[in-house]
Amino acid sequence: MKLIKIDLLKARYHRASNSAKKWRDTYYRNNKWYIFLDGRSAERIWFGLISLGKNPDPDKIDKLIGNSSWTQPNNYYICKNCEKNVEYGVCIKEEISLCDKCIKKCLCIIKRYKK
Repeated sequence: MKLIKIDLLKARYHRASNSAKKWRDTYYRNNKWYIFLDGRSAERIWFGLISLGKNPDPDKIDKLIGNSSWTQPNNYYICKNCEKNVEYGVCIKEEISLCDKCIKKCLCIIKRYKK
């Protein structure tokens, strides 16, 4: 078990892997796609995001969208339990990474059942 501080590259790839779903959730409403002021269709960009696959290169997403807001982690760590952005977390066996709040919840549950 170790304390970790955000790995910016890993965080960018994590955000990139969720970008197509989040893009659709943001720009597809009431069976209609948003059209940007410059005339670009959000649907066309979404198809571009889908074509990049499940583990897309964040730089390709930035280029497709036109900015890096969808891939930049803003110096935060993403908890695998609550999926919130935090600056620090704990990594257990390189698989389970939790923020301090989720760790506290786990400890409360353990203490409750140990009685």
